[in-house]
Amino acid sequence: MKKTLIVILSIILPLALIGIGAGVYFGFFTATAQAKRIASTTMQAAASAQKEAFTAHGTPNGSDSFFTLASQRNYREEAFTQDGDTFYALYAFTDTGTPKKARIGVQGNSVTNLATGDKLGTIPKDDPKQTAQTENPNSHCLTKNDLAYLDSTSLYAKTFRGATMIFNDDTSTIYSGEESGKKLLDRMANFYQKTDSKDYSFMIRGYLAAKKDTLEERKQIIQNRATKIQQELITREVPQDRISIGEPVAYPVDRPTDGQDERYVIIDVVNNCIK
Repeated sequence: MKKTLIVILSIILPLALIGIGAGVYFGFFTATAQAKRIASTTMQAAASAQKEAFTAHGTPNGSDSFFTLASQRNYREEAFTQDGDTFYALYAFTDTGTPKKARIGVQGNSVTNLATGDKLGTIPKDDPKQTAQTENPNSHCLTKNDLAYLDSTSLYAKTFRGATMIFNDDTSTIYSGEESGKKLLDRMANFYQKTDSKDYSFMIRGYLAAKKDTLEERKQIIQNRATKIQQELITREVPQDRISIGEPVAYPVDRPTDGQDERYVIIDVVNNCIK
């Protein structure tokens, strides 16, 4: 009896160990498990405001905005799916704030895509998009009544000013007057909601004095600000494909400047009806 038991155990134990090993492998080492783990730790780091852990697997476009918008917020995972070589984890914030959702894309060992918004698909191509309608030759063009909402009369201008965002200082990504900044963004989003069928887009650009010292550093600050504005418009349900970030507006070398101009970032309306 004892000998039989030993024989049985000698057969069962190796099989059990193989099964455990396979379970550990598929639960931890596969591409799917690895991507899910990276997305989870990245999301947890953002929600816990742990910047170093958040950037451990990469800093794709929109990283700063994602980190700010997800910080100190509770969330739950809604979906995890694969599109090509990229895995996407979709999360829903459990509070009543905005944005309501966040999505992290992982390819290999890197975070390659970050997005937040009130309406996000499980993968980028499933995001709701709104495009201009063209039922008749003129229905897709902005009208004087449309422009009146922005106090503009530039009906025949290719580009006109929608809003000017002002930041605290030379390096800050905080608005000078946070409530005023939010109201301006709300105004631009409301303009879009009223005119979403018209053929135009928003372009975001900062100002850059034409001096060589710290040029690349200052360009990065402007990029961070423009990306923040873009992301905050997206959270207000302006589609990403209607917002672009343009090259900074450069001042001539011989123009006197005290550096204050670089605190400004403009949101222009690009009228596609004007060629």
